[in-house]
Amino acid sequence: FPLVWALIDKNHPVAALLFDVTGLLLGAGIGLCLARGGGADKTRVRGLPGQDRLALALLGAIIVVGFVLEGVRIAMTGAGGAAAYAFIGFGIGKLFSNMAGLSGLYGYIWHLHAILTGAFIAYIPFSRMMHIIMSPVVMAMNAVIKNEHH
Repeated sequence: FPLVWALIDKNHPVAALLFDVTGLLLGAGIGLCLARGGGADKTRVRGLPGQDRLALALLGAIIVVGFVLEGVRIAMTGAGGAAAYAFIGFGIGKLFSNMAGLSGLYGYIWHLHAILTGAFIAYIPFSRMMHIIMSPVVMAMNAVIKNEHH
């Protein structure tokens, strides 16, 4: 499983590129969701709940703080030529190069990233994103019920 090992190593070119592209696409999607939901939407069906801005804000904050965390890590470790594949983190890392106290800053940013991630996970059952959990559960229950009747 060479790809799995490549994804575990943050400095591997495949992982660096994949993680930055994924973060960029997620951030763009969140931005588009917020832009689309910002105005009065006359096409929205009455009675349906509005946009879950807290979930979007938490995801956006996780992504932004993650990129800053990656930039500080790259600046702190000087992660060689493969770090350039993490084009966003590498660019942010240049802002932090030659800065004193990066290891302490890295710890605070890491904890902020972890707290935001934990807050998002804790918020899922109370958000519109509950379908992430409930859809597979309902599908599995329907499959079991269907098999019991046949």
